[in-house]
Amino acid sequence: PKASDKFYDKAAVMDNVIFGMQELERQDQAGGKWFKPIPPQASGKKIITAPYDIPPDHYGVHRLEKAYFTINDEKTPAFIVMAAARRGQYDLPVDEMFYVNFMGVADKLPNIDFNSILSGNVVTELIQDRSVIIGLKKNDASPGFQTPIHWGDRSISLVEYHGYALDTLIEHKSIMQSQPLVILLFIIIVTILGLTTYTLLSGTLAFICTA
Repeated sequence: PKASDKFYDKAAVMDNVIFGMQELERQDQAGGKWFKPIPPQASGKKIITAPYDIPPDHYGVHRLEKAYFTINDEKTPAFIVMAAARRGQYDLPVDEMFYVNFMGVADKLPNIDFNSILSGNVVTELIQDRSVIIGLKKNDASPGFQTPIHWGDRSISLVEYHGYALDTLIEHKSIMQSQPLVILLFIIIVTILGLTTYTLLSGTLAFICTA
């Protein structure tokens, strides 16, 4: 919001800059969704905007990202999905939500302080030909977002969470949730294998003891 008019003028002529607009809890009288307004400096400029929301949690653990919003009865991609599409990714989620893959990417998602950028103290290779998400770092008083691999003091900020979500889409590493019938079948197979193994081992031990 504190950016100058020149910043938004520059962004308006670029097709690879997307401004995320967070969904608000309240709705208008017709039940439509409300989003945080764009800064006054951007008013009237043809900047690209796309919605996003705070990731939902399940028993305090965050692992889902919203891929689409319904705005004016139309399916609208979230800014993460739009960013992946502009990277040439076409095999994108079709459901409203997708699971974020947090494994094996912590070492390749650099977290750069904004002051380092302003001072020019940034290694070019860290951002060259890569998608860059700009946002606020985690406040010391904020609990952050707990994930399957980040908890307690290691919780992450919203911008970091979105980084993992975007990497999931770009690298085609979405986690598929098994259907209940598949889970039940897996449990039955494991149970049968366990009983069979126990029976064979019991017979072998009996044979050894009585030999």
